[in-house]
Amino acid sequence: MIGFVFDANVPWDLDKIGKLDQIMQALENINFKIYISDINYNEIPVRVRNKLGKYQNFAIDDLDNAELDTFIKEIRQSGVILDSKDSAVLFTSGKVDADYIVSSDTRVQLMTKKYAENHGKKARPFHLIDLLSFLHKVNLIESNLCIKMALSLYKNKEIPHMVETQGKELINNITQRNAWIKKEVQLSVNTFNNYEKHIVSHIS
Repeated sequence: MIGFVFDANVPWDLDKIGKLDQIMQALENINFKIYISDINYNEIPVRVRNKLGKYQNFAIDDLDNAELDTFIKEIRQSGVILDSKDSAVLFTSGKVDADYIVSSDTRVQLMTKKYAENHGKKARPFHLIDLLSFLHKVNLIESNLCIKMALSLYKNKEIPHMVETQGKELINNITQRNAWIKKEVQLSVNTFNNYEKHIVSHIS
């Protein structure tokens, strides 16, 4: 059985593009088990939690706060530095002996690799896009769907995130910054739509 540990951003991002149920259905296989810590689960909006609760291969790992605190101290000694919510992802992966930690957070991915190397764990970091590619390779989703979801994730998550990050660096005034971000996100998305339209036309 292959074990996945999800960071909170994974089901949340899939829900944003309307594909959570489709991916969870693809993962509803006797060979897959999906875990999430209760700390990360509680970060997710209630509507998304309700959708996850329908799937029998999905499990919530109840963490002991004292054990988590000890774990955080231990991994920090080996240079794995994360906040408590992100550390919970690694903690759960160790408890369930997960094969993959799925997260869209670059720092979680980097620290997952370091954690596995320094503590003898087998868990590998998986970006959400890696998970989609994996599902395609094992014939659980079609290549066209994989491409369309990747494009949708980039447009609906990565573009706003990049523009917001740049806005925080450039503009101190919050009101002006928010107005700039809103405008630049729309301009960037409009440009991306032109590329997406032509890409999708070749795969449909």
